[in-house]
Amino acid sequence: MQHFKSSVRFNSGRYEVGFPWKRDKQELNDNFSVAENRAKSLAKRFIRDPTLFKQYFEILKEYESQGIIERVFQTEKPTDRAVFYLPHQAVFRQESLTTKIRIVFDASSHEDGQLALNECIWPGANLNPNIFHLLIYFHLNTIAITADIERAFLQISLRDEDRDAVRFLFPELESNQSNPYKFQVYRFKRVMFGVNVSPFLLSATIKYHIEKYREQYPAATEMLDTCLYVDDVISGAENISQALKLSKDADTIMKSASMTLRKWNSNNQTLMRTWKGEGLEIHPRHSEDSSQIPLSKVLGIPWNVVHDYFTIDVKGLMELDTSKPITQRVVLQSAGKIYDPVGFLSPYTIRLKCQLQELWLRKLAWDDELPQRFVQYGHNGGQNFHFYQN
Repeated sequence: MQHFKSSVRFNSGRYEVGFPWKRDKQELNDNFSVAENRAKSLAKRFIRDPTLFKQYFEILKEYESQGIIERVFQTEKPTDRAVFYLPHQAVFRQESLTTKIRIVFDASSHEDGQLALNECIWPGANLNPNIFHLLIYFHLNTIAITADIERAFLQISLRDEDRDAVRFLFPELESNQSNPYKFQVYRFKRVMFGVNVSPFLLSATIKYHIEKYREQYPAATEMLDTCLYVDDVISGAENISQALKLSKDADTIMKSASMTLRKWNSNNQTLMRTWKGEGLEIHPRHSEDSSQIPLSKVLGIPWNVVHDYFTIDVKGLMELDTSKPITQRVVLQSAGKIYDPVGFLSPYTIRLKCQLQELWLRKLAWDDELPQRFVQYGHNGGQNFHFYQN
């Protein structure tokens, strides 16, 4: 935090921060060979899937046009700063209404016997509120309010001396189809998701920024201080006028830091229409017909906006492969598919945890088939995991 406060700057409408290095920068190997091998594999995939290449390329061109990344033309390695090449890949999110493909960078990658970038930077404290408290508070309000910050991390500039630590390679297939292994070097000019300190830098920057508006907008700054989890606003109000003022003031505060609040969502349709009339970007919706409105998510929990209740997605549990033996590994994988931060399903999941406890006491190997008393056979002849109780 001391490093952040001493290095944060406000330039040309946005904040600039630096990495808090915990090791000498010269100890960091550039990781080029790992990044190059991963880039070669990516190039092969692009050749097989030209559509993926086009999507990938368009994202990077947009990044470049917006000043998020820049090309690196110098071939010599700078001696006064850390240089590190980040492998990257595409992650698809079909359930997303806005961003179907996201490029994910790996700052934990490293060559054998060498340090990763994440090992050389302090991660910083967790400045986010407690998820349990936040979700309980969210449901205590008559009118629910949610929103998120568009590309939140990428709205914060990274100081020049740290930018070579976030380089990456990209195949030049657009202009050089004959040599798929010729790469262009880029580097980030902004804070990017994937570096361990990025969540801290985002939260610290927002908290630092909103202090300027504490007297002018006390309610909105309090909301942004206590109801913002990474880049998601999870809040509420008692009536429409209060909710509208909160949202408009919060929008004004964040825009002054070059951050845009979007996907405004509420359980109150009148507020949704008012937001739209006021020019706020509301959450994408298919229809005013409630049966056609897709489920939203609040911190990963599906939320029925119209009827205002949470649901728990257990599809992962239903997709258990019953053709294979039920082992301790399968049980643990099943338990890991249940995301329930508030504990709605605790009366049921506690049984699974107790059963895991008993399996550990039995000292079974990961892939040993479970004793029959832990497994029941359904009428269809397939095996189904059974919550065993003494």
